This record gives sequence, C-alpha cells and structure tokens, in this order.
Amino acid sequence: MRILLADRRPLQRAELVIDFHEDEHALALDARALRWASPLELAAIVTLANDAHTRGRKVALVLPEDRDVAAYLARMNVVDLLEPIAEIDGTIPTQTRRDHSSKLLEVTGVTRTDASAVAAKLGRMTTSRLGSKIGVLAFKALGELLDNATNHGRSDIGAFTAAQLYTGASSGLPGFEFAVCDAGMSIFESLRASVHHQDLEDDRAALEHALQNGVSSTPSPGRGHGLGDLGDQVTREGGGRMLLRSGSAVASVVLRARRLVTARPVATPTNGTWAWLRVRVP
Repeated sequence: MRILLADRRPLQRAELVIDFHEDEHALALDARALRWASPLELAAIVTLANDAHTRGRKVALVLPEDRDVAAYLARMNVVDLLEPIAEIDGTIPTQTRRDHSSKLLEVTGVTRTDASAVAAKLGRMTTSRLGSKIGVLAFKALGELLDNATNHGRSDIGAFTAAQLYTGASSGLPGFEFAVCDAGMSIFESLRASVHHQDLEDDRAALEHALQNGVSSTPSPGRGHGLGDLGDQVTREGGGRMLLRSGSAVASVVLRARRLVTARPVATPTNGTWAWLRVRVP
C-alpha cells in the first residue's frame, strides 16, 4: 500500500490519499510532494511505519523533494526513528542540530510509565513561552490525550508524540500544536469494553460519544475526565481545533464559544487513534 503525503498538512484531511491498495505485505509512505508537516504528520508517519513493521510488512519512506521539508523531518527525529525498520529513499540533508527544546518536542515514544513526565515537560515549555495560564492548560489537555493513547490505546509499539510552540513573532498567532498517535485499540473498542457503552454501533458513533462531557471508558478519581471536558477547557482559554482519527472514522472539533463537532466515516481505516490539538492564545 502506498500512502501519498502531499502539499501541506495532508493527514489533517478526512481521507488518506492512497494510490495502491493491493500489496498487503508492504507500506510506502510517499512524502515526495510534502510541503509542510505538522506534529500530526510527524507522529503519524512514525506510528504507521512501526505498526506495519511489527506486522511483518516491508516499510519505505520516500523523503520530500523540498530540502527544507526533508531537513525538518530529519530534525524532528522521523528519519532516525525509521532508519532501523524502513528503507529511506532520498537524500537526507546534512544539518547541525540546534537546541530548540524550549519550543518543540521532536517525535518521541511515550508509554504509561512516562506519559505524565512528558505532559509535565510540555507544560513547563509552554509556561516559559506563553505564561502560566496556558502552561496549566497544556499540562491538563496534553495529559488527557497522552493518557488516552497510552492506557486505552496501548499496543506493542506504544504511542508517539510531537509538539511545536508558536510565539506569534512571525505569524501573529501564538499558541501550541500537539499530536499523539497510537496503533492500539480504537475509541470504539475502548468504550465498548465498558458495560456503560454497549449501545455504540460503530467508530463514528464512538467518536461523537467520546466528545461529550464526562464520557470515559475508565472513570476514576483524578483521571478519565474525557475528551469533551478537554474541549471545554481549551475553549475557555482561547479556543483552537482538535482532530481525532480512530478506526474508520474521523472527527473535527472547532473549539470556539460554541463547540462544533463534525464526525464522519472514512474509506481507509487506521489502527488505534490519532489526536491533534491546536490551541491559540488570545
């Protein structure tokens, strides 16, 4: 199977662009025409490759023809994480890596053991650049998404996360962008494991249900507040957008004064759940 990664932020579109389905023994991630990658593209590429590898499939990554984009994939650890398991097709730009830990998190594997530490690191990073109010929000919001990925969606490969902070110096739009992807259980499978959610029929219904306030497959003190509550937190502190892809469905959530949720089925399912969050600072 060949997944085409073209133009800007291709994995934020509802449908994956596939140009060859028949070969079940190989996965090619074709990024030749990629023009910009968000944390979602970075984390999802690594997750797709690792999931395919653990299933015994041959994996290849075709690097972007745009040297700046290829250098960014290398800078964000995508190439390093794929080289042991995949064929890398294209020239890897030579670069001197500078320390940008104050504004970005390269693609990083995360498990239940270190999820809280990763959320705390992102909270500190956001606090130092955007203030304590946004830092606390980041810790809560990203902690919830990491908890979902490493507990409900746990798999043999774990989960992968990436983040980018924007000060607004060049764009005028300060905020942060974050993604975490896993290849474990879908949200539908996770919710259906509970006796409280046996009426759900498919992935789309599960996404819509999961985005309601207070819905969690593991409600317990101090955790399991649910994705709906996360959306309310983000909306109160400035707004943004969230994208969830799980199984054979995708949901887009506009986080403004009135939260707008659009969920739909998709033709090409994915294993596990991908979550992307963009928070803007007022």
